[in-house]
Amino acid sequence: MPLVGRLDAAQAPEIRKQIDDHLKEGRTRIIFDMREVNFVDSSGLAVFVNALRNAREAGGDIAILGPTTPVRSILELTRLHRILSIVDTQEEAVSAVTH
Repeated sequence: MPLVGRLDAAQAPEIRKQIDDHLKEGRTRIIFDMREVNFVDSSGLAVFVNALRNAREAGGDIAILGPTTPVRSILELTRLHRILSIVDTQEEAVSAVTH
């Protein structure tokens, strides 16, 4: 799921809907491509936490691919890097969600 720009309160509802649609279709392994995201707020972080919970409940998982420096900093400051699979390559992302 490629994302661009900001993941904040304005974009979060649409992203949550897309995740719900993926899960309803049985696609429980979700890769968030964050290579072009330069900002994430608490609403965006909540998207990741909820996606992780819902994907795992459905037998899947999520991975965060290539977060930019500002996004990686937010993930580390909030300690979400401890529960989320944060990877740098597509191959690592696929491996992280298919373990």
